[in-house]
Amino acid sequence: MNRRFIFGPVAQVLTLVIIGIFAVDFFRRLWIDWGNMRGKLNVHSPSSSVTDIVPGTDATNVSSDSTVLTDLTGGSDQTGSESTSTTAATNPVPTDALTTDVQNADVHTGSLILVDADHPLAATPAMTPFSAIKYDHIRLPNRGLLVNNEIISPMVSMFNAFYASTGKNNLMVYATTQVPTAPEFQVSIPERAAGLSLDISVLNEAAGKHSGLTGEGEYAWMPQHAPEFGFVVRYTADKSEQTGMKGLPWHYRYVGVPHAQYMTEHALCLEEYLNELRTHTWDSGHLKMNYGGKDYEVYYVPASQMGSTTSIPYPAGMEPTVSGDNIDGFIVACTAAG
Repeated sequence: MNRRFIFGPVAQVLTLVIIGIFAVDFFRRLWIDWGNMRGKLNVHSPSSSVTDIVPGTDATNVSSDSTVLTDLTGGSDQTGSESTSTTAATNPVPTDALTTDVQNADVHTGSLILVDADHPLAATPAMTPFSAIKYDHIRLPNRGLLVNNEIISPMVSMFNAFYASTGKNNLMVYATTQVPTAPEFQVSIPERAAGLSLDISVLNEAAGKHSGLTGEGEYAWMPQHAPEFGFVVRYTADKSEQTGMKGLPWHYRYVGVPHAQYMTEHALCLEEYLNELRTHTWDSGHLKMNYGGKDYEVYYVPASQMGSTTSIPYPAGMEPTVSGDNIDGFIVACTAAG
């Protein structure tokens, strides 16, 4: 008995199997291609499509289809997010730059902090009473007055130099952190809270009285030479519009060297100086100066908007000194190392 093989049903099954194999292979390739495309998506800064190089990164090793977002501190964000820091770098950071990390909270500390009605002191400074300070040529109403630890050495050196130059030993630090009782000094000055300022008077022991230092005549040495020690007359009459304070020639503020010398040479109050420094960022041109035979590079670094620390870049071969501005960033002054 002959059996007849029926090809119709078998052909249909084979056809379906072949179609199924091609369909599976098609979707498999489609899945792989989609995955590869997703891995190659570019994320660009809203303000720039330029790839910025992180310090120490070889530009030749940076893929042309990826964007590294950097802020002025030299940090980078490669998370693929559309967001970027508030201040994006416009030029590559030098590859020989070094960095040092500071806490963002340190924005509120340092010799250049702006303390006024709009920017109250937000940190507790380290203070020392005069009773624990060694000095020779400073007169005091009482030795319990407190000063910020940062100003002790330059303050003592300044009064010693005044005595050595003039032979006078009658300059008195009448007040530091508190509002004095003498009517002449009864001015509310918010920055006193930082311990960085000195209210100076001239003592007349024979008459048993004192009066505010005017910086004139035989006492002209102080406003002329105080900047060499990092001090400036904080509130001058010609800057009352910028500072909101009338002229107070007896109120000296420590801002540090070379800042005090630059401010004095260019007739800038602290508010004006900080504003000028904002135009001198890490990669937009440092403010260069020379005082006392030392070269300085000064620039502004905004506090990082990501995390709790900010990476401060500085040129190799130099040492940075960093101060907060009590607003939103840091002032960096670099000098040659060694």
